Amino acid sequence: MDAAQVDPETLARVAAAFGEGPSQHVLLVDNLTDGPSVDSAAILDLLRTDPALRVVVATRHVTRLESPLIALEFDVHVLTPADLLMTRDEVALVLELHGIETTEVAVDVLSRRTAGWPALAQLASSRLRLEGLPLRTRDEAEAIADYAARALTTDMEAHLRAPVTDEVRLLAVAPYINVELARAIGIDSTTGTTTELLRELQDAGFVWPSTTRLVLAEPVRGQWLSEIMVSAPELVEHARLRLLDHLVTAGEPLRAAQLAADAAQWTTLGSIFRSAGPEIWARDAAAFAALVATLRAHVGFDPVSVDALLAVDPDTAASAETPALVVGALGRLPEAKAAAQHDIEALIMRVNLLRAAGRFALATESATLLVDALRRRPGLSDEVAAEGWYQ
Repeated sequence: MDAAQVDPETLARVAAAFGEGPSQHVLLVDNLTDGPSVDSAAILDLLRTDPALRVVVATRHVTRLESPLIALEFDVHVLTPADLLMTRDEVALVLELHGIETTEVAVDVLSRRTAGWPALAQLASSRLRLEGLPLRTRDEAEAIADYAARALTTDMEAHLRAPVTDEVRLLAVAPYINVELARAIGIDSTTGTTTELLRELQDAGFVWPSTTRLVLAEPVRGQWLSEIMVSAPELVEHARLRLLDHLVTAGEPLRAAQLAADAAQWTTLGSIFRSAGPEIWARDAAAFAALVATLRAHVGFDPVSVDALLAVDPDTAASAETPALVVGALGRLPEAKAAAQHDIEALIMRVNLLRAAGRFALATESATLLVDALRRRPGLSDEVAAEGWYQ
């Protein structure tokens, strides 16, 4: 039965029918939510009154049935969304059953691109069979995977009440989804609230449930990201910056740093290290070291990144190449007097970099300008003011 379409009276009639039927019986429940219709409490009441009953529940939402307390009372087996994904061998078997000529390389690519989703594997296989096409090369696998992802996502979007806008597709930028993060990156729900939008996406299967966070389904995420990168790349760039700021503020600087590195946003990665380097190291020293090495390899003469490496990386601080690196970074910063008027953070970096280069007289001169600027501008943020006075 569809839990969203039945009422308690219907459920009572089903229970009565079970009592008159075979001793062993199974109830299949689809679309269960702990909402106003048939919910977890009603299912649990049935189980308590009928020891012979077995229940199979399908849901896209977190319910009471997954609670460890329920597992103490009943024999509970939970299949997560990940448990329902196809393995590489299962994708190969689907292709074989459709009579598709394949190669190992092409199957590997298709399995990776479909992320194990049975619907995508079936769409790809059916299209190849109907058109009499083989699956032999990487390019063929990429092309059919693109078709399957596009077809599935388009079909899912058609079931939403409002059209999917580029602002909604920004969800593909985020590693997970909640109301605060969606608002932070500028999600426009078009109609209703952000909470209602996320619930509708979950009802429609766009996101996978979790007890704490929602994760955008990988095929949808990939399709949305590829579309919005073409139609509105500047929107993606701004959303990523807002996302990283939000993650750092929310206490997840390591995740923010990893996302910045994945997106090759080296200045942003340097900024994260400047503000939260010790916290990242404390959370995961190995990941910290890998991220520092990545930034070191791509630093160039970016002042923010050079300043960050001098603060968190002993190898950079001790390197014989550091003075030349610092001079190059200083050339990217505004002159001291101009920075004192318009860019206090740049002046702070100038003071620090001059000291690192051994230019102590120039550093003292810039520090004097910094003190004067701090006194004239009391409205600076606490972080900038504290770092400025520290210098």
